[in-house]
This record gives sequence, C-alpha cells and structure tokens, in this order.
Amino acid sequence: MLTPKDDAVIRPTTDFIREALFNILSTDIVGAIVLDLFGGTGALSLESMSRGAKSVTVCDKAKESLDLIRKNAQALGETLEICQGDYDLVLKRLAGRQYDIVFLDPPYKMEIAPVLACLAQRGLVAPTGLVVYEHDKSNEYTPSDPWDRVDERHYGRVALTFLTIKTASPSDDMQER
Repeated sequence: MLTPKDDAVIRPTTDFIREALFNILSTDIVGAIVLDLFGGTGALSLESMSRGAKSVTVCDKAKESLDLIRKNAQALGETLEICQGDYDLVLKRLAGRQYDIVFLDPPYKMEIAPVLACLAQRGLVAPTGLVVYEHDKSNEYTPSDPWDRVDERHYGRVALTFLTIKTASPSDDMQER
C-alpha cells in the first residue's frame, strides 16, 4: 500500500492498531456498510473491504489523500465510493443514508463534538451502528447526548473510543471483547 510522503499531513493508523481494531470488530465488519470520514491513506476503508464489508464510503478534504486512496484501491482491486470535501459538506451530501460502522480518524487536534453532532443530526448512524473514534489518549473524549461510550482501548498514545447512539443497543458482545 502506498503511504504519504509527509506523515505530518496524513497520519496513517499503524498496522498494530489497525489489526487490534479489526480483531475487536471481528465479524461485525462482514456485510457492514462503512463510512470512513477522514480517509487519509484509505487503510481502514481497504481493510474493511478485505474483511467483507458490503460497501465503503471514504471521504477526505485533501485531494492528495483521495489520489492516494484511489491508487491504493486500484492496486488492491477494491471498489470504494470516494467523496471529497470538509466533513460537514460531505455529511450533508450523504444525508438519508445509514452506516453500520463509522470510522473517525481526524487530525488529533480537531474538535470531534461537532462531527458527532453532525452525524447524529443527519441520522447517518444505523440504530445499532458503531462509531470508532481514533484520537490521542491525552485528548480524552467525554460523550454527550445522544452518544454513549461502549468501549475504549489504549495503544501507547493512541485511544480508540467506541460510541453508539444511546437509543441503540451496542453490539451484543462489545463489552466482552
């Protein structure tokens, strides 16, 4: 897989964290409709497809990221829906859809509450859907309505926070993973 020339601009999820994440998601990814909102290299999107996701929509505002994602998808023979734009514009265009799994791996300094509010307001997360938020563990996220944290894992300085809509039931075995 191609990687960015400047890791300061794109910070790919490490192989270790990606492996841990997909072990946690296990069979939940099979047949899932996935949204990767801050696509970067497309690693999470492509891993989702390789593990049996039904479809993946990957978004990023940087043309360079999207070019990299297209090249990686082509090299692996995967088909992704690719959207360019700021998250709020992209989520507006995607309104009416629902995703089973949403990956949020924004720049670590980005405030995530407006992104989550946008997802909830537009109804983009399926009733039993899961949001996976990757962030620096020093940037602790405390969920507010309508979000509920169902799990959180730490890997060095990286945290993965798993969120559901409070009215939704978390994956049956999320707490056991």
